[in-house]
Amino acid sequence: MPVAEYDFSPRYGWCLDRFGVSWQMGVVAG
Repeated sequence: MPVAEYDFSPRYGWCLDRFGVSWQMGVVAG
């Protein structure tokens, strides 16, 4: 999932690293 703006977060993205670990990253407003 590309980093983008969603209803629940101004910036959110999801990726897999080279070991197959899933990472979710988000930014909260404030």
